[in-house]
Amino acid sequence: MPKILIYDSIADGHHLDYIFYIIQQVSIRKDSELIVVCQDKIESTLKDFQFDLPSNVQLEFITNEKIANFHKKSLYARSISEWNETINLAQKHQVDQILFPFFDYFQFGALFGKKTNIPLAGILFKPKVKGNLINTLKFWMLKWVVNKPNFKNLFVLAEFRVQALQKTISLHKIKYLPDPIYVVPSSNEFKEALRKNLDLPKNKTIFLNFGHLDDRKGILEFLEGVSMLSEEQRKEIHLILAGKIEPNFQNKVEEYLKKLPNLTSSLLFERHSPETMQALFELTDWTLALYPKFMGSASMVIRSAFAGKPVLGSNLGAISHQISQNKLGVSADPENPAEIARALEKILHKEILFDPKGLSEFAQKHGVENFGKIIFENLRIGESENRRIGEYGNRRI
Repeated sequence: MPKILIYDSIADGHHLDYIFYIIQQVSIRKDSELIVVCQDKIESTLKDFQFDLPSNVQLEFITNEKIANFHKKSLYARSISEWNETINLAQKHQVDQILFPFFDYFQFGALFGKKTNIPLAGILFKPKVKGNLINTLKFWMLKWVVNKPNFKNLFVLAEFRVQALQKTISLHKIKYLPDPIYVVPSSNEFKEALRKNLDLPKNKTIFLNFGHLDDRKGILEFLEGVSMLSEEQRKEIHLILAGKIEPNFQNKVEEYLKKLPNLTSSLLFERHSPETMQALFELTDWTLALYPKFMGSASMVIRSAFAGKPVLGSNLGAISHQISQNKLGVSADPENPAEIARALEKILHKEILFDPKGLSEFAQKHGVENFGKIIFENLRIGESENRRIGEYGNRRI
């Protein structure tokens, strides 16, 4: 049974979710042993998803002291330090493969850190292409790393970048990996109870913004767009904001809402269970993915598709590509409130802006099952790549 190490010292955003998805897929396949090195917060994630750790998965927690020491370093020094730590752990556990769930931070370490002959793979969230000097350097670093003989697969989340990377770096090593989510079903009884508890209006168009609520989510820009609508149009909108929020940003949001008395809202500023999260998506009419200056994918778009709900999203990068290619909704400049207002007018006028079939097909592609299939079919370790115990690190590449 091949043994795979995954390492990630970050617990913010979707990092722990991705680790959970990998654990969940290994538990189904039972043909691999997984060593997971991460923060102990993964235990809360497993509890949220009501998931028991399978026997073929071993957790090893990074101490808070070590995390603080890594994260206080410059980005390049940190990349080398954490790369070296990963290689040491791989040698300690005598693994057959290393998978980096967030490879974006490890390219510099892979070039200038400790050498290894262990087969490598990684998931790349934000691929860089040639452009300004920094992006060009990052592109060439990635190319050098991927073309090492022991680097087997680079899984890229941004579909709109994959073809260019395959042409310029490697056709066979670079694979498109649809950004996944894991859905915990919500019963009709649970949803109806939540609807009554929140007193959600049935005669308004409900918009949802979910997750860690900060200035990356385009909330203030959306509210500014709403302010440009007529009073009658604002009366037709109900806004749900659900997720953790910092006090300073919460004050900004609440102050802006006071300027829009005709706009009703449900402010749920706390962490929510997966069942509640799914229920909120299914109770809404439209979701919001207006991320300023963001080129990557967003789970808001994918969860919307799983709930069969359209998206008002950014006209940038992966989100724009997903909306237009799959007819998931409407996109707008996330930093242009007037353009957001025009999009809202189209939505309130009930114009046909999305395709239910497109939502369904997009959701199927982004299921955690497809995520696991792509990764583990490509991680299969051939006989020629199996190493004898004690051979690790002897050959330099």
